Amino acid sequence: MIIKCFLMFILSLLFTESDADASFNATSFEENIKRYAEKDYPGQDLSIIFDYPDTLKKVPNHPTITTYKNLGQGRIQIRVKDVSDPISAKIDFLVDVPVLNKPLSPSHLIEASDIVMTKVGLASLNGSYALHVEDLVGKKSRQKVLGAMTPIQTTDLMAPLVIKRDALVRIIYHAGNLSISSQGKALKDGAVGQRVTFEVGKSAKKVIEAVVVDAHTAEIHAQTF
Repeated sequence: MIIKCFLMFILSLLFTESDADASFNATSFEENIKRYAEKDYPGQDLSIIFDYPDTLKKVPNHPTITTYKNLGQGRIQIRVKDVSDPISAKIDFLVDVPVLNKPLSPSHLIEASDIVMTKVGLASLNGSYALHVEDLVGKKSRQKVLGAMTPIQTTDLMAPLVIKRDALVRIIYHAGNLSISSQGKALKDGAVGQRVTFEVGKSAKKVIEAVVVDAHTAEIHAQTF
């Protein structure tokens, strides 16, 4: 009786392990599809996004791809043995983008040591995102805490303010090969690259706009204004 129970216990373990080994592996299935897709897009890092993920429930534990078809515009269709309906998906191209390695508060000026590169799907980058390290270094958040390991929209970033309201700065006016300068008073705070209003002139005061160069200088290019 004891021997019989022991044998039944061993058999139950074997069947359990066999079932586990036979379970459907979605990651392995996706990698298999990517091997087909990489022939159409050599040298590209790819990700497969299924149109209807629930269709994967119909895929057997050890799927055999019988047909792979490139539909164009990044769309593919495959057929799997013993699955009646075709499986459609789109190909997403993975690109390296800079992200923060830790959350940063709005007061923190981003440094190169705060940044790492990670791969994300191009389809997820809808909008204006920081795509290069230079897009982040020297910037800080406009208002919110910037999250870690996620792409950052450029609209969430700002250059630090270098000119304070009422500060006196040198304003340089460029017109072709001619450059003249005068002193102006900032009417609001300004960051490098930002267009700021200044008050110039001693007796007949005039309000103009100039682009901030640094904490002491702003400039106007005739062809720009």
